[in-house]
Amino acid sequence: MADQVRSGPLRWVDNHCHPGVGARGADPEPLEDVLDDARSHGVIAMVVVGTDVASSRRCIDSARLHHDLWATAGVHPHDATEGTHELRDLVAEARSVDAETGRKLVAIGECGLESAGAGAGVEGREGKLRSAAHVLLHGEPRGAVGVDGER
Repeated sequence: MADQVRSGPLRWVDNHCHPGVGARGADPEPLEDVLDDARSHGVIAMVVVGTDVASSRRCIDSARLHHDLWATAGVHPHDATEGTHELRDLVAEARSVDAETGRKLVAIGECGLESAGAGAGVEGREGKLRSAAHVLLHGEPRGAVGVDGER
């Protein structure tokens, strides 16, 4: 078994990151600097996570510029009661572009469904975010659809 283990440097995939965002109120580092640093430490792929429509758009745009980035679109749990119609529009637009250029928007993220006490009630967030996820998966809004496809 030991001879089957590959030797060499470790490689990492960061499956939830917010590069280019300032930590705790600090000014953000330039995205290119953050990506160069991550790559120099063995990070081979990153999923950049949007927390609102504007940051989701930045994540998608960044992913299209870098071969090792993929994006999620999302609404932070505290903002979920304000609706996801703009997010749905962004997801539909991204799907259209991705159909021609290759998929860079890979998930609806930053849903916070596990955060029962965060802003909106779990039920309200879940229905709105399932609806947005349905757009990502099927291309058009059709009401809230569960993970297993049930309405």
